[in-house]
Amino acid sequence: MEIINEKYDLSGKHAFNIMLDIINDFNLLFVKQDYYNTSDYSYFFTTEKIKSVDEIIDVLQRRKSLEMAYKTLKSIREMRLSFFFGVKEYTCFYGFYNEDNRYLYKVGKFRVNNKDFKNLYKNKCMKTIRSIIEKGNLKNLKQLQEIKVDFHTLFDQVEPDVEILDEYRIKNSFKIDILKPEDRDENKLRIYLTQWSRNFKWSDKCYYYIHLTEKYAHFYIKLKSQII
Repeated sequence: MEIINEKYDLSGKHAFNIMLDIINDFNLLFVKQDYYNTSDYSYFFTTEKIKSVDEIIDVLQRRKSLEMAYKTLKSIREMRLSFFFGVKEYTCFYGFYNEDNRYLYKVGKFRVNNKDFKNLYKNKCMKTIRSIIEKGNLKNLKQLQEIKVDFHTLFDQVEPDVEILDEYRIKNSFKIDILKPEDRDENKLRIYLTQWSRNFKWSDKCYYYIHLTEKYAHFYIKLKSQII
């Protein structure tokens, strides 16, 4: 996903709440899709496709606090778009998402804490992702994002498949044939994973376990508890 540079000053939290009202008015819903594993976002959500682009442009034009959104949507009106919002490093970004090339058109941002994030579930447009919002844990997800970066270095010159599973767990999978037959032992690999983790400051905050299948080796890291 490529981030498009903004041409205007970004809007803030007040404009975001107004945009959510507009999304509600047009009966659009945010959907469950790769919300943990989109780029470096802790959480990332998009709505259903925007069908009434011109009508939304008319509404945005009357909202002074959404001037950035109005100018942006007007300039990309021919694209296949949805609304998006995402949180990373305790900042919430929002705007429009091009579903064809996965470009983001950011129109606003503001600082957000765990309480702010959880309160989003009250919006009608959050109906399908309400359970995710209610159990949201920005501190844990921030930690897992840091582990995700480090997890890519588990084996040199081997392409990993790293995936955040939930607010506590992250998995790294490899084809089993990268391991010698004598190394295909879950306890042996758990010791290797534990020793490898000691290179990082988060090591003592986690549990480690392995699951081997006929074709894959899955390495799991689980946070011991909520990060304080």
